[in-house]
Amino acid sequence: MLLRKWAAEKRIQKEPIYQKFGSDLELELLSEIAYTSFVDNQLFFSKQTVLDQIQDFQKENQNAPDLDTGQILKEIEVQQGILVERSRDAYSFSHLTFQEYLTAKCIVDNQKVNQLVRDHLADERWREVFLLVAGLVSCCAFKLHSRHFPYFDIAPPIYYKFTVI
Repeated sequence: MLLRKWAAEKRIQKEPIYQKFGSDLELELLSEIAYTSFVDNQLFFSKQTVLDQIQDFQKENQNAPDLDTGQILKEIEVQQGILVERSRDAYSFSHLTFQEYLTAKCIVDNQKVNQLVRDHLADERWREVFLLVAGLVSCCAFKLHSRHFPYFDIAPPIYYKFTVI
């Protein structure tokens, strides 16, 4: 949702590529890039690595249009600013928080929570990802609960447990 709002407010020009490669696909792609690089303990990654990930994403995702990977990368960089070129052919997320959130989103969307706990429970570097996963899981639980029990007007206790700020 955040990408859609940002895109609506900040896009100066609507490139043809963005008419085919929407915000949902972009979010899914960025989540996969974030997850892969976070697992590999990489804050910076080569342009070729990102291009390869975009190409793999297009092959594996039926909804992804077959577009030029370099153009997709350029448009994500220019239009969103979440993924940036730090130096020649060296990319990173513009802030670690984006990478952590997108990593958590990938974990929840791909049902890798058990793997996360098994592999990284004692790893301090994964602390924020764990907290973000907890928030995303509770949000999903609330949505699931609402779908199955629409007659309840209140959120289940698990929702409150993880979303107190």
